[in-house]
Amino acid sequence: MAQTPSSPLNAATITAATEGAECASPSSTFEQQPVSIIESANDLARERIEEYNAKLMVFQAFCAKFEEAAQQFTTGPQRHFAQQFADSFLDSWKRELSSAGPTIPKPTYSSVAAASLPTNRDRLTHRQQQHGRRQTDPPHRQGQQSTIAPPRQDLRVFIRLEAEAPARAHSGYAIRTLIREKLGAVSDKIRQVFQVRSGWAVLAADSATRDFLVEKQADWAAELGATNVETNREWFTYVVSDFP
Repeated sequence: MAQTPSSPLNAATITAATEGAECASPSSTFEQQPVSIIESANDLARERIEEYNAKLMVFQAFCAKFEEAAQQFTTGPQRHFAQQFADSFLDSWKRELSSAGPTIPKPTYSSVAAASLPTNRDRLTHRQQQHGRRQTDPPHRQGQQSTIAPPRQDLRVFIRLEAEAPARAHSGYAIRTLIREKLGAVSDKIRQVFQVRSGWAVLAADSATRDFLVEKQADWAAELGATNVETNREWFTYVVSDFP
């Protein structure tokens, strides 16, 4: 049976094909379009601009009040403290407005030492331990031969302290922090910091670092209240025949 454009069968076929094409068209067209982030990016930028403008509005309002309050502090220690407060205020807002977030400051010798300050009970316990060690030290018998260790390079630097010096109660980390503050990268060549009977000992990685610590003792040891900073002194005993 021949079909003409005006026949009902042909019209129904054409209509069905057209409807199918319309249903398939959106998905196929979407798959053929390139990926776009413009709309999402604009939304994100708009949100960040609104957030930034809100922060800026608060910042400017606080600055206006700060400026008004600071007018009454014009001389002496009050002005000095006002300047410090202003600098701290501006630094804090600079980080906030740049979205850098708070920075974690490096530990300083004073902060580390303050955190390790002992109580009176700690000082008493420390003295009792020192006294107990002196009592339990084995006596040296006259004429007793001691084992002689093979010669080696001593890389220790001794920090001599008074018996009641506050630095005795510090931690090895506090001593290392002080050296880093005063002498910089040389602290990376310190292997160990430990307590000894006369104060503290610093074990250097090499002889150059050991000698540098002694040479520069005026730059760092005074803050510990050290009476002296020195390397180990070796003493030798000689027996001379026919000598009283």
